[in-house]
Amino acid sequence: MNEDLKANAAKRSTDSNNSKSSYEEIYANKAVLDTPVTRSHKGTMTSGLNAAETTFYRLAAVCLGLLCVLLLAAVTVLCFTFITETDQLQTNYTNLTIEAFHIWVLEK
Repeated sequence: MNEDLKANAAKRSTDSNNSKSSYEEIYANKAVLDTPVTRSHKGTMTSGLNAAETTFYRLAAVCLGLLCVLLLAAVTVLCFTFITETDQLQTNYTNLTIEAFHIWVLEK
C-alpha cells in the first residue's frame, strides 16, 4: 500500500512539472500570435501588411474569383450538353422501339 502511495505521489509531481511546462509553452506561443494592428485612414483594421503583400493578396483573390466564374461557366455548358444529348438518345430509342414494333406486327 505504501508503495502505491509513493508511486501516485511521484506521478503527481511529474504531472505538475509537465503542466507547468505546457503553460510556459502556451504563453511563449502567445507572443508569436500577437501581430501589430493599426487603423488605416479609412477606419478599417489592418494587420500591418505592406503594399506589396496587399497587392499580392488582392491579385490572388481576383484570380481565384475568375477561376470560379470560369468553372461555373464550364459546368453550365456541360450540363446543357448532357441534357441535349440525353433527349436525343431518348428520341432515338423511342423511334427504334416503334420501328421494331412495326416490323414485329408485319411478320405476324
